[in-house]
Amino acid sequence: MTESKNAVLEAALALPISERVELANTLYESLPLEDDDLLVAELDCRLEEHIRGRDPGVPVEQMFRQLRERRT
Repeated sequence: MTESKNAVLEAALALPISERVELANTLYESLPLEDDDLLVAELDCRLEEHIRGRDPGVPVEQMFRQLRERRT
């Protein structure tokens, strides 16, 4: 990673969690997604499962912990 990318990353990691989530969403939305319709359909399906009580979901802290563990 370049020095400028490292500086941006360090600054981003120093933000409060709510601002980091907002930043992550903004970055994610900036990516070109060829399968956007498939992603939206999957997310809609998962949301419907949650609403109907078939999938209780997980606390956000647990989700982030699991994502961090996958990266290592």
